[in-house]
Amino acid sequence: MRIALLLLTLLMSAAPAAAEPVPIAVAPDATWRHGRSGVAIPPTLAGLSRSEIKDLSSDQSDVAAAFGAPGGGIATLYIYRPGTGDVPLWFDMARRAIEQRPEWNAAAASPRAVAAVGEARDGLGIVYAAADGRRRATALALAPAGPWIVKLRVTADNADPAAVEATLLAALRGLGWPAERVARSEAMPVAACATPLTFRTARLRRANSANSLGELLVGLTIAGIAGKDEKPKADEKPVVWCRDAATDAAVFRADGASDGYLLAVNDAGSAVLVDNSASKLMGSGRDWGVSLYQQGSVYAFRGFTGLPSPAQALAQVQTDTPTGSQRQDGAGDTTITLPPK
Repeated sequence: MRIALLLLTLLMSAAPAAAEPVPIAVAPDATWRHGRSGVAIPPTLAGLSRSEIKDLSSDQSDVAAAFGAPGGGIATLYIYRPGTGDVPLWFDMARRAIEQRPEWNAAAASPRAVAAVGEARDGLGIVYAAADGRRRATALALAPAGPWIVKLRVTADNADPAAVEATLLAALRGLGWPAERVARSEAMPVAACATPLTFRTARLRRANSANSLGELLVGLTIAGIAGKDEKPKADEKPVVWCRDAATDAAVFRADGASDGYLLAVNDAGSAVLVDNSASKLMGSGRDWGVSLYQQGSVYAFRGFTGLPSPAQALAQVQTDTPTGSQRQDGAGDTTITLPPK
């Protein structure tokens, strides 16, 4: 996705270098279980044989597996812990990455809720036919596993969309899902926001301004709670995301909020969050924090005295030094780093 690649380039100075993919050793006929999510990857899915499993991170916060069969198509599976957001938001980013490619007929594709386990349709799926009319199709689905996301894509030549979609859903159900998986309410695709945000040039907060350290601690604590590998409650109300049309960037708003937004960086769980929640908890609500969320990490930056535009927020993450960070490792231990006195 062109926008995602641009944003990733802008954000490289703020985040550590990505880990090199590391192959995970597993016997060809053995099932491998991802310990942190509890999802098990069998040697075959819907008639497709597993060829490899790789850790794309340093702590299995992002794992990928490849499947295929001669003349039967290919499948790619990802299990990752998004920095923030949930299935509808990251499904929207994943489908738009596909729709950037002219080979797929995006105009005729429509997302729908799908069930990975039982009858709970808490995942989302979509299938695309080839734009040139050839007998070829690709299908995508995302489903939750606690705070983790399972992303599956199946592509096949000499197959119509219905057949590829059937393979996708069979493969999704063929995974080993945690027995204690909490069913969520039916997933809803992201819709356009009713009214786009408007932005004025926001003023950057002074460094070391009053309450800045307190707001930093509160913000990182909130991020630490959100980042724990805890299973959602059955009665937990899901966030309803809308996509804002104020800019060309991937801007999302939670429950129609007009005092903040999430700017998705890619389709793998990284985002810049702009909100004033920490300032509200401290009493004023007049200061907006800027944080970069990645898998397992949050980097806080000096904020603004008004709601910044996405361009301002990106520039801040691109050029400034983080004022603090929060990191959760594979064992679930959280470390908060604060600036020196």
